[in-house]
Amino acid sequence: MEERGKIPNREERSQEIEDATSRWAVWRQDDNGGTFLVASGLTEAEARSRAEALEATGHKQTYWAARG
Repeated sequence: MEERGKIPNREERSQEIEDATSRWAVWRQDDNGGTFLVASGLTEAEARSRAEALEATGHKQTYWAARG
């Protein structure tokens, strides 16, 4: 959260813009080729982290992060 009266630096502002404009989702593909939305409205880092965690469970399904 931004402190009142504090001017964000370039890096902080860039992250705010990315967070606001670049929403990511996590998808799953099952054994039959069907694709399903697992989660949406995430930052890229959140989506990639969640997809990696799901992949690590060892199930046959494939998980990935994608913009949108």
